[in-house]
Amino acid sequence: MPKKKYYVISESKLHEEVKNKLFTTYKPIELPVVQDLTPEWHGKKIPLAMWQEILAFMKHSYDVLKSETMCFLYYDEKQKQPWSFWVPPQITSGMTVKSDPEHINFQAQRAQYPDIMFGTVHHHCSTSAFQSGTDEADETNREGFHFTIGNLNKPDIDIHFRWCLDNQCHELDDLSVAIDGAESPFKDDVELTADMHELEVEYMNEQYAIIPDLKQYEFTGYMDNVSKATIPAYKTYKSKRPYQDYWSDWGDMQVKKTTEEPILDNADVADEILFNLKLDFDAEELITDYYRQFESKDSSKLIMDLASGKTEDQEYARVIHAMLSNSIFLATTEGSYFYKLFSEQLDTCKKTGYRVTENDILQEMENLSVHDYRETL
Repeated sequence: MPKKKYYVISESKLHEEVKNKLFTTYKPIELPVVQDLTPEWHGKKIPLAMWQEILAFMKHSYDVLKSETMCFLYYDEKQKQPWSFWVPPQITSGMTVKSDPEHINFQAQRAQYPDIMFGTVHHHCSTSAFQSGTDEADETNREGFHFTIGNLNKPDIDIHFRWCLDNQCHELDDLSVAIDGAESPFKDDVELTADMHELEVEYMNEQYAIIPDLKQYEFTGYMDNVSKATIPAYKTYKSKRPYQDYWSDWGDMQVKKTTEEPILDNADVADEILFNLKLDFDAEELITDYYRQFESKDSSKLIMDLASGKTEDQEYARVIHAMLSNSIFLATTEGSYFYKLFSEQLDTCKKTGYRVTENDILQEMENLSVHDYRETL
């Protein structure tokens, strides 16, 4: 039986105990130093055909809903092909999506999949792929491979890949760690240098980012499990004068019919426009694009806050005012479309009898961005 070795750490250095009849001493051990310790996957990889079907669903759901969707990944060691994925019943709203365990079909569908859930895939619509604060909170305690798909409005999509284990998330650049089927530009017998390996990873990752022909897939079953979030039937404001109820349906504002003259002031009308723009998926995407193009210094945090639902009304008012006051932005296609969305909201208010101008609303947005002086019931 080999003799046991004993080690001790002193002053952050590892030492091996050396013991004989006369004395005991400790020999320093030279350890290899590496920048990062990354986990290694020894199981089978996700088949390329399955990955392409997932990408196809992400693209199709974005095109139809302009809102996030997701799927769960499962691994069953007993199966020859252990990987499977499930598009669970889910509720989506802009750049947030949650599974819907209360859905009537949730439990029955879940029973059809393996016990071990080992990852997720979701998309960030037309924004870049990144791990948002909400993603990190959801995934840290959920072991497995997690993928975020971004830039679904462009030919070249963006993919962010991380592997969460033991309450830690490891960001990985090489998608071939988890996905099979991409071809290397080099022959198998070629010994790769560090530069060649970097080129190989880039080349193979590009293959994983190709959206397949959507016509070859049937999405009906998947899309039946996706529903958009609903909002309360009305929103009520308290002002200094008697209040009036407003009914909203995802950006279409209709005033309750009364025989009285409308009583909301400019501040309340501005607040209603802000509320409806917050619920408009296109407006959310345009705000994200504006952050990226015109507020790049703070864009990462601003986009993450927007994606995770942490953006306050003051910030919405500030960025809406900035977008409508930026002549360079308004000259772009995105700026023209945002102005159209805003104008539609303003026109709806005018049709109800309110004497309000664009400058009135801009002034109220500027006021709100400094201080929220309205009290919402």
